[in-house]
Amino acid sequence: MSWKNLTWFAIAVLIIINSIFAITVFIDYRNNNYYDASSISEITEILSSSGITLDSENFPTRRVSLPVYNLPNSFYALGRAADALTGEKTETSGSAYTVEGDSGIFTLNGDFTFEYVDISYDGIGDEAGEKVTDKAELKQLSSTALSFVDAMTAAANEESRQSAADLSYGVDDVYRIDDGVYTATIYEYIDTYKTVNTINVVVAAGKVVFADGSIMFALPTNKYSANNYELFGILIKEKRYFDSAENAVPMTISSIEYIYDMCFDVFDNIYLIPACAITYTDGTVHIYDIVSSDLISE
Repeated sequence: MSWKNLTWFAIAVLIIINSIFAITVFIDYRNNNYYDASSISEITEILSSSGITLDSENFPTRRVSLPVYNLPNSFYALGRAADALTGEKTETSGSAYTVEGDSGIFTLNGDFTFEYVDISYDGIGDEAGEKVTDKAELKQLSSTALSFVDAMTAAANEESRQSAADLSYGVDDVYRIDDGVYTATIYEYIDTYKTVNTINVVVAAGKVVFADGSIMFALPTNKYSANNYELFGILIKEKRYFDSAENAVPMTISSIEYIYDMCFDVFDNIYLIPACAITYTDGTVHIYDIVSSDLISE
C-alpha cells in the first residue's frame, strides 16, 4: 500500500474514531441531563394506578441541579423601599413598616409581604374584566408595573453587595376592568425560575394605584450547591400522598415546574429553596422542597 493510501486510510480511521467519540459523549450527556421516553412512560403508568393522569408532554424532561440562596432580612431595606414610594411619615410596629405620605400608604412586613394604596384609589369592584392581548397596550402596562417594582427594589438594595443570582420580574394576566383601569400580576424570577412571590397590581391613570403581594426586598448574597431529589422520586411521593388521602378522586396534572420557595430559619435568616410545583387541572397545587423532598404547600 502506498504512503498516499496509508495517509487517507489513517484520516478515515481518525474520522470514524472521532465520530464514535462524539456520539458517545452526546449519549452520555443526554442520559445525565434528560429523562428518556421509556422512563417517562413508566412513571406515568405508576401514577395512573393511583388515579393521577400525567401527559408526557407536561413532563419536564431536563434534569435539574439547583442551588440554595441566602439573603439578608434587612429591616432597613424595607424602610428604604417604603420611603421611596411615599417619602413621608414612617411608623414601625414590630417587624412592619407603615409609611404614609401625600401619595398614599405603604405597609411592609418582615416576611416580605406588603400593601400599597394610592390616595386616589377607591376600589375596582368584583368584575373580572377583559384580558388584554394588544401588544402595544401590554408593553405600556408592563412598563408601568415594572417601574413600580424598580422603585421599591432599587431603594431597598442600594446598600446590598453584589447579587449571587440574576433577579428579574415579568408581567402577565393583564385585564382591562374599565377605561384606563387594569389589573395585572407581576411574577418574580431568580435565574429564570419563578419564585413563590407574586404581586397583584391595579393600574389607573398611567400609574400603579394599588398593589399587594410579596417580593424580595434584598438581593441574594450567598449561593450554596445542594443535592436535588430526582423528579421521579418527587412524583412517587405525590402518588403516596394520593394513596393515603381519604375520598381521593382521579385528577390530571396540567403542569410541573421548578420554582424557588422562600423560607426563614429560627434566626430569621432567609433562604431560597428550589422546589417542584405540581399543578392540577382543578387548580390544586402541591409544592415539594426538592432538597429535602418534603411537601411544603398543598
